[in-house]
Amino acid sequence: MNVQIIEKNGKSEWVVIPFSEYKKLQEALEDAEDISERTLSHFMTFCECFIIKR
Repeated sequence: MNVQIIEKNGKSEWVVIPFSEYKKLQEALEDAEDISERTLSHFMTFCECFIIKR
């Protein structure tokens, strides 16, 4: 990945990456959010079944 770090007062302030890399990161984040939502949904269903059956 081609990354450019821009500093301000000697500290890293900004990161510049190619747009294609940004899109890949954005898609990976959306995939992770989808997986997280499905996992939470399955967990809630499991909890509901467990509580109802007890």
